[in-house]
Amino acid sequence: MSSAIITITQILALVPGPKGKATWINEEFDALVSFVKQDDKKADIILHDTNQPQIQIAATVWGRNCQSYHGTVCHLSGAGMSRTEFKQTPQVSIGEKAVIQVLGNAPNGMAAPAPSPQTAPAAYVPPVAPAPRTHAPKPIHGATVGMAINQACGLIKVTLGGMSDTSAFGYLQSSAFSKDMHGLASDILRVSMHLEAGNLAPSAKVRETAPAPAPAPAPAPAPYLQDPKPAFPVDDNLDEDVPF
Repeated sequence: MSSAIITITQILALVPGPKGKATWINEEFDALVSFVKQDDKKADIILHDTNQPQIQIAATVWGRNCQSYHGTVCHLSGAGMSRTEFKQTPQVSIGEKAVIQVLGNAPNGMAAPAPSPQTAPAAYVPPVAPAPRTHAPKPIHGATVGMAINQACGLIKVTLGGMSDTSAFGYLQSSAFSKDMHGLASDILRVSMHLEAGNLAPSAKVRETAPAPAPAPAPAPAPYLQDPKPAFPVDDNLDEDVPF
């Protein structure tokens, strides 16, 4: 297990694994706990970022009572924690092998929301960013940026697979790596924002249908040809030349 400490924002940026293949959380993290609901098998809680409590993720804790965790800051570590998703809502599954250690009450008077035993875990609510200045670019939420960086890393890994260890290490230490990462992540964000605005590509059926050939243009009319001017004078008074 890694001893690195990550944040709730970084957990939100993890891509949930498909059914039967979990995306494990191998790092430790701290969270402000808000208790929601408890039954015999599991507890539904909300994990808030300790610095920005409006950044949160729903969590299911298996095999333990979590009522005493409400309003406290806890340190979570150990095995059995994975990034999941339910009905397009980001979640964390915390198994019985995971370790939850209470560090203390919420710091600086920070209060967790009151428990709501009859409600399901709340969906992730991104923080409201201040209105950007006219000359500044519009901010992009950290979870979205993390998603783009993860996808860019995956594309760069494909390139590194065909390089020697020495070349790969040199590339990762160069400015080219930073430029490539910035460009790929930016392009992924642009496509994501374009799709979120409702700009979808044509369906596969439309793309597979060959367009009808354009009608052939009508033939141009033949140019009008004037009679050539005779090379010598013509006498139009033919009657004088007729012998009868």
